[in-house]
Amino acid sequence: MIKRSFFGLAKPRLEYNILPDELPEPEEISCSENVTLLLSTFLEQTDKTLSVKEGDKIKTGQKLFFTNDDAYAISSVTGTISSISPFTGDFGASYTAVSINLSDNEEIDEQFEKYTKTSSPDTADTVRDFLACVPGNLPVNLLINPEKPIKTIIISGCDNDLLIYTNQYIIKTDIASIKSGIAILKKITGADDIIIVLPRGFKHAFGDIDARISTIDTGYPAASPNLIMRNILSRIVPAGKSFEDYGVCFITAEAVASIGRAFTSGKIPVKKTITVINKDESVKLAVAEIGTPLRDIL
Repeated sequence: MIKRSFFGLAKPRLEYNILPDELPEPEEISCSENVTLLLSTFLEQTDKTLSVKEGDKIKTGQKLFFTNDDAYAISSVTGTISSISPFTGDFGASYTAVSINLSDNEEIDEQFEKYTKTSSPDTADTVRDFLACVPGNLPVNLLINPEKPIKTIIISGCDNDLLIYTNQYIIKTDIASIKSGIAILKKITGADDIIIVLPRGFKHAFGDIDARISTIDTGYPAASPNLIMRNILSRIVPAGKSFEDYGVCFITAEAVASIGRAFTSGKIPVKKTITVINKDESVKLAVAEIGTPLRDIL
């Protein structure tokens, strides 16, 4: 949204949308035929073998991985693998694309649930081995890097992009999972400072939560991590340095809720909440399995 001064004395500025008090009901998107998952390892590297092949039957929540590599994907559907092929993404990034034709009957893979029933399930290893692909783009490698221990976790309850309010919606509707996710993050990182960042004007009753709440201006680009570092932590990150160099890690509210939901339910979350902007700039929310073709969403 562009905000202009009535008298024309101030410069117009772009502003982030605030989630309305009357929450929109997300539209459930069903895959019509198949999903495509991307693994961040190139198929033609001869020293690596994929754990599945074309024609294999796959369960929802099943881990697809390469030998001798940390990259993996989690199947968001039940079905049969129809193709495995190299894929080139943005900026020349190389992936392996795995397409899965949907089955009529869903089956849930039980491997992760078995881990959650062990004596100490919420460990860094479990998060690294099963939850790197949850909705919200969880930065697993940054969280568990022993060379750069994390002391402060900043949970982004606002989205960097204009007209988007996915993370605000998660904060409003799934605070129980956020609380569970915070407890797990503190356990695996040892972080003693958790900050939830929200746009000014966002209204919500958090109750008893193990985090402090900070607000930012609604003017773009106030949600930029660099500006949050400066305005909330009073730190300026110079060129060549990362947030992790200062013991700080940014995580989306969606990713935190996904962690909490995973350990509470014993199932890996595979559905992503999406903000869809129509041609008239109206906004709606949708929920779809990861890997759903764009044509099914639009």
